[in-house]
Amino acid sequence: MVLTSELNIKVKRTRRRYRTHTCLQTHFWLRHCEAIHAYRYVWKNIESNLKTQFARPWRSQDPPPSRPQLPPFNAKHVIAAKEAAEKNQPVVQEFSHLLVGNFASGRSSGSEVQRTAASALNWCEKHGGNVEPSDVVHRIAGLGSSGKYSANCERDMHTMLNTFGLRLHANISAIRVRMYNHTAVREELQTLSILYPDDLAEAIFAQGENIFRSCMFGNVDAAEFWAHCATHCEWFKNHAMYSYECKEKLIPLSLYGDDVNTYRNAEVGAVSIIAWTSDFGYLNKSCLRYWPICVYSEHCSTEHTHEDIMRYLTDRLKSMCSREHLFGWSSKGYCFMFSSLQGDLKWIHEKYGLHNFRANACCNRVLHDCMHSQLLGTGKVCNGSVLIYLAESGLWGRLQGGRGAGKYDDCLEICLRAAHQDFLSWKKQRKINTSQARFTPARCSRKSRQQYPALNNKAAASKACTMWLAERASEFAARAGATEQDQLMCTTIHSYASALILMDEADLLMSDGEATKFYDLVMRHLQTHALLNKRSRLLVGKAVGRNMWLIMPKHHHLFHAAHRVRTERVNPRAWALFAGEDFVGR
Repeated sequence: MVLTSELNIKVKRTRRRYRTHTCLQTHFWLRHCEAIHAYRYVWKNIESNLKTQFARPWRSQDPPPSRPQLPPFNAKHVIAAKEAAEKNQPVVQEFSHLLVGNFASGRSSGSEVQRTAASALNWCEKHGGNVEPSDVVHRIAGLGSSGKYSANCERDMHTMLNTFGLRLHANISAIRVRMYNHTAVREELQTLSILYPDDLAEAIFAQGENIFRSCMFGNVDAAEFWAHCATHCEWFKNHAMYSYECKEKLIPLSLYGDDVNTYRNAEVGAVSIIAWTSDFGYLNKSCLRYWPICVYSEHCSTEHTHEDIMRYLTDRLKSMCSREHLFGWSSKGYCFMFSSLQGDLKWIHEKYGLHNFRANACCNRVLHDCMHSQLLGTGKVCNGSVLIYLAESGLWGRLQGGRGAGKYDDCLEICLRAAHQDFLSWKKQRKINTSQARFTPARCSRKSRQQYPALNNKAAASKACTMWLAERASEFAARAGATEQDQLMCTTIHSYASALILMDEADLLMSDGEATKFYDLVMRHLQTHALLNKRSRLLVGKAVGRNMWLIMPKHHHLFHAAHRVRTERVNPRAWALFAGEDFVGR
């Protein structure tokens, strides 16, 4: 994974060598992140860069500045470049800035940037041009041994960016936490590097107030949001910052955490990452929304490691979210307030002891993460049930031709193969760029009629399958001779898909009509899903729809989210962890 290159955790086969690298490489990773984030923050400073930049050819013979400014790339730059080429004038936007800007913003991966630079060099050579080896474009084209090892392009790009010396100069501290020493076979205090949120926020603010506002507020009108919360949200009325005077400059801070396997099927490759974010930046790119605090190896952690980290972190967060402590942003009236804990339900329960979603008493207030709760939770059950129901009903061919036609899973696989081809064609027509493995009885958890189906896939693929199945279910239920069971199946998947679309189209603050519509769609989905579950348990033999529509604790979670949206009118999409998962992957 890309994260392996950024963390630079070189896991050794021997325990002694692995112990040497465990905590030291964390410090290097934070320095790495600091440099990359510096590019992104300076890249955001559009106006000041364009005012100070002079026209010059894209391949300059002058030595590069110590802190190069990287203006962003958009369609206007393409038009300006074409017009300048027609008039034989130098182009203001350097091609190297375009490549680095796209990589830093997440628009292009390391391998894509390398291929673009290599194509530019080939085009230049065909037209008689010559690019110096020290030129940035030439160096980007040589990433990954000139594209031979594309998996190394991301790592080589980070290494190249470090040579520019552009940093935020944020203070990286060291703390002592309890970790496990595999060599000595005991728990001991070890040094762990940590980048406190207040130190990083100070460094961001030092780059300019406009950059600070872009990272912390995005495009959200904070004054309107807090005025709405003061009226509709009971949790904010009891908050310590309810009486803060400059609510238009009040920043909601949240902690985020997750663990990831940097090496597949290897215990020593699992790491845990703790980060922080501003809730108002939910539309920012992943690396402009989440900022790292620390990373540590799960292989060397104990049950006390996270607790020790939080003990240090809590003291700094108290001062950061206090009115008494003054920071650089305090002179401009900005202030932070602690808002929430973000992460999947497993992380929140294991690390903080909150919200045991597996228990029946799960009615405490937890922010609704539609990615884990729906796309990777209830949506997998709904998609799997609809897919198997349509397959058993003969939408993609007759399931069994009669007595002795074959085993259930073998016959089902033939229908699922046709369904997968149908999905690929539908996705191609709508130009949806997401990958989905072929449908099989094992991937649908349906090797026999005694198993409840659940379609296993990623979050983006789960959403695409929902839209495709909702369209196919609507066509199937509208045919002549459709049964009441067919119409109920169509209602539950269509309501679920409509709720997802509504979240995507609505703003952070929903209108009264949107909040009521979202509540009605979710309740219709849950009620029809429960009714289908009850009826499916009464079916026997080879009846279509037997043992489907499993009820999960996450359905209860969705039920409370619908009630909260109707009351508070805050879009649940603001807390979806799509960007968080992408941040961890990067």
